[in-house]
Amino acid sequence: MDGNIRENDLSKIVDADRAHIWHHLVQHKPFETGEPKIIVEGKGM
Repeated sequence: MDGNIRENDLSKIVDADRAHIWHHLVQHKPFETGEPKIIVEGKGM
């Protein structure tokens, strides 16, 4: 993945996240008014 996500793909990812994923280590209130962070790459530990 090159980090470039089309807007319609991003919308599908966010919708699926809201519908199916429980983020147990974060506060959920900010998700009601904002978008979740999308992590596209990670390095190290």
